[in-house]
Amino acid sequence: MRVLVALSIGLVLSGAVEAEPMSRVRQGAIAQTERTTPAESLEKALGELRELAELDLVAELIPKGREWVGSGGVLAGSGEARALVAHALHNAGEEEEALAILMSGELANSERAWVDLERVRLHLEQDQLDSALKLLTLAPDSPDQADSLALRHPQIEESWLLLARTFARAGDLRRSAKAAQEFVKRAPLHPGAPNALHLLATAAVEVRNPELANSYLSRARELERWHQILLARRLQLRRNPDAPLPRLGLGMAWMQVRAHDRALVEFERLVSEHPTYSRGWFHLGEAHRLKGDLDAAYLAYGRAVETDAAQHLARFNRAIIDLMNQRPAEARRALEILVANPEVESDPRFVEAHMHLGKLCEAAGERDQARAHMARYEELRAALEE
Repeated sequence: MRVLVALSIGLVLSGAVEAEPMSRVRQGAIAQTERTTPAESLEKALGELRELAELDLVAELIPKGREWVGSGGVLAGSGEARALVAHALHNAGEEEEALAILMSGELANSERAWVDLERVRLHLEQDQLDSALKLLTLAPDSPDQADSLALRHPQIEESWLLLARTFARAGDLRRSAKAAQEFVKRAPLHPGAPNALHLLATAAVEVRNPELANSYLSRARELERWHQILLARRLQLRRNPDAPLPRLGLGMAWMQVRAHDRALVEFERLVSEHPTYSRGWFHLGEAHRLKGDLDAAYLAYGRAVETDAAQHLARFNRAIIDLMNQRPAEARRALEILVANPEVESDPRFVEAHMHLGKLCEAAGERDQARAHMARYEELRAALEE
């Protein structure tokens, strides 16, 4: 049995994953105040609708959305808001109202794309493939270009997934796979990514490549599980916005898919709101470490130890960073604290503490202590391998 360590000389990760993320938008109606500009009010309302849609809170989304996209509403001129409300209404069985919202009133050209894409979804559900393709793509300049259709709104990631679905429904798996690959490339963590991967698996089966198909299906299942976790963490955070654990879990969810920037946002907010929450500081350190910012990681680990002396992982990781930066005295102090505690010393994550102490003692000319630490290291390592 071997200890999995990070970095070249033993930096370790936490073994427990509890929860996970995304920023909270204020619940309830969005009211404009003297300190809120119309643009800020619009962005808050649109952010609320996006979150309600992503969390599938249709019962909250529909009444708010009806008010905000209606005549005089704060989002009356937002094509994205109309599409979100129409989508929720259609899923709730209100097809006529959904279509009316999409088609009513004038919109700026910059807002038309969202409405067009929602209409594509409706056409696909009704098997109106020609209409869907016409809304999605530009007419070719010549018959010779008919095989290379150009999207109307390529800047919106979902356009590529809708194009892939349209081609798949038409039986054109080659072009479906091409569009699906582009979608996954642009939006690898999008909720629609598992659907795109399933389309790619279908295309792989068509060309008799079962190994590739299984690879796509495996990735799809992994993403589906992750999205379930992410959804649960976001719902927890929405219900308990002031509790530290939901936000910690959200950050850890982003860490799970190596979205370290997203994780940092959550962990930084967590320690800002709960400055004595040591686990928040530790995971903030982990996020900085995995991004390669060891100085920021060192500071965060230090705060973790200050707020909880039992944060042994943070202490060990600080010691490793001290070793990397030629600070032997600081490293030795931390490592000696770890090996002085029998329960910590025998923890598989810290077995290498004795090895590092042995090397430090050897460098200091303390040969008897060096041999004792190395012997203990070999003893603990052998016990793990049994």
